[in-house]
Amino acid sequence: LTQANPFRSESFDAILLMNVMEHVFDTHTLLATLSGLLKTGGVIIVAIPFLVKIHQAPIDYVRYTHYALQGLGEVHGLETDTLEGYFDPVFFLGEGIGNLRWGVLPAVKGSKRYLARAALVGIEGLSGLLSRAIGAGQSQPPAAVRSSAPTGYHVVYRKGSL
Repeated sequence: LTQANPFRSESFDAILLMNVMEHVFDTHTLLATLSGLLKTGGVIIVAIPFLVKIHQAPIDYVRYTHYALQGLGEVHGLETDTLEGYFDPVFFLGEGIGNLRWGVLPAVKGSKRYLARAALVGIEGLSGLLSRAIGAGQSQPPAAVRSSAPTGYHVVYRKGSL
């Protein structure tokens, strides 16, 4: 949709972008096009990662803060109905454990490798206990959370009347 648009203007009530925007190099063109496709009162529902590893390389281009997501909507004439971050600190432990297991451990040699593996098993166990103790992550407005480290965001943009 950043290069060709087969749809009529103002023909959609809702557009869903689930983990798409970070893979679009020209986000402004995408949002301008999608805004034009929305009927008045229509919504663009966005889920977008923030603090997660690069995925689907080499087409994983950007990470937006909640400030940028708010501003992107404004620039393209969209009201922000909802902007929530998903906060899950234990998720980061899992990401770190995965990075150790698949990125670091293979290069460790000899007895250090066995020591590192044993430590990793212990850390995995503690991470699991912590996850059970504090529960799953939560979606909240970014301003309501002391941590500024969401794993991602959920945004609902609405096209107002012109």
